Amino acid sequence: MVQHLSMLSSKIAMTATSTVAGTFAYFLCYHVHTNSIKYGNVFRAYK
Repeated sequence: MVQHLSMLSSKIAMTATSTVAGTFAYFLCYHVHTNSIKYGNVFRAYK
């Protein structure tokens, strides 16, 4: 029973960690993607 509970809690912890990491990665990619257009325009303007 205790072993099952610890397995369950570790599974939840892993899921939560991966969800947070996935969300962070998504926002990071989104931030880079949205800003790359801006940076690209600035770069082209100076070129």
